[in-house]
Amino acid sequence: MSDWNVLKPSDSGDKNVGTLSTLELTFARTDLESCTTARTQNIAPKSVYWIEKASEILWENTLGVISQTTMEKLHNSTLSNYSSHDSKGKVLVRCKLVKQTQI
Repeated sequence: MSDWNVLKPSDSGDKNVGTLSTLELTFARTDLESCTTARTQNIAPKSVYWIEKASEILWENTLGVISQTTMEKLHNSTLSNYSSHDSKGKVLVRCKLVKQTQI
């Protein structure tokens, strides 16, 4: 039998078995800054602005911890702080790109 039950709820009550809702990935601010710098090379200034803005928002809402809770916080914060559908999309898509690079 496989040990892939790490992400499934445990019926055994074992506190060492995690679920997606308890999974946390961490990153340092310097990692985020390096990623942001790499993503902003040789692109239009308008795109640089949104990538840097998304990185700031990502850090403000996660403080270096990617989890279900911090992603909900990021999502809700973005939806409440931006009225433009385009702005919301730019922030959330840019944050997704930054997160994928970190993982």
